[in-house]
Amino acid sequence: MPYLQLKLASSLTPEQLTHLARTLTQLMADILHKDPQLTALSIEPLPNSHWFIHGELQHVGAHLQINITKGTNTDAEKAQMIQAAAELLQTVLNGQLPQATYIIIHEIDATAWGYDGLTQAQRKQTKLKAKIQPLPEPVHYEKTGIEGLPLIEPLWQQLNQLHLAESETFAPYYATLTFPTRQQALLNKAKQGQLLVQLAKYANQYIGYCVSTVTAGIGEIDSIFIEQTYRHLKVGETFLKQASDWMNNLKVETKRVTVYAGNESVLAFYAKYGFHKKYLILEQV
Repeated sequence: MPYLQLKLASSLTPEQLTHLARTLTQLMADILHKDPQLTALSIEPLPNSHWFIHGELQHVGAHLQINITKGTNTDAEKAQMIQAAAELLQTVLNGQLPQATYIIIHEIDATAWGYDGLTQAQRKQTKLKAKIQPLPEPVHYEKTGIEGLPLIEPLWQQLNQLHLAESETFAPYYATLTFPTRQQALLNKAKQGQLLVQLAKYANQYIGYCVSTVTAGIGEIDSIFIEQTYRHLKVGETFLKQASDWMNNLKVETKRVTVYAGNESVLAFYAKYGFHKKYLILEQV
């Protein structure tokens, strides 16, 4: 649901204006993956006398603001869109645009804007509810120890790719991280205490896992992942409850979970089960 506002201090023909509108709409689709049918654009001509840079009158100028929903595009996509839009404006205006020509991508919270009477947040929830269908058979849960670690590898690979995509600063770390390395780290923790592997299976296929450890009186959710298709089934909730009960039986003093940079969207989920931010650990790169 993007909305673009383009202000121009230049006389353009109707054909040029139409070209701008159509090309910007196509760029929004190609780069930011926005639906052309929902992409709105207004072009507002400004008298030359109203356009100043460094206090000096300008005869050609442009300002473009692109409004999108917060969190729907990566930094790389936004940078690509700004570059492509700048090149388009320069081409249409024959390279006469001054250097101080600004293109702003304004990210708006999904709860703060919408169309056709619904916010984007409401619309998302409506779509999710429409997609949710009862499964013909139940999800089955399994519990095991270190012998279950090899079973989580395919799902862990998906989790690592998610971290790779979301954490730009530490992307090189995730790009080189292998499952044997992560598995060994978990085995090392298990030698110092105890380890629980929980698995969720549907239609004879593992759809989620949770690895927890207890060492020195501290219980930790070390790694958890559920495939997107099955997240509405409260698999994560089941994992956390089972892990918490396991930790309680071992009489832990503290329970914690580590959330990696870039994956902050899960904080609200953990907060529902009593996990809240206590430390922010910065690591030099």
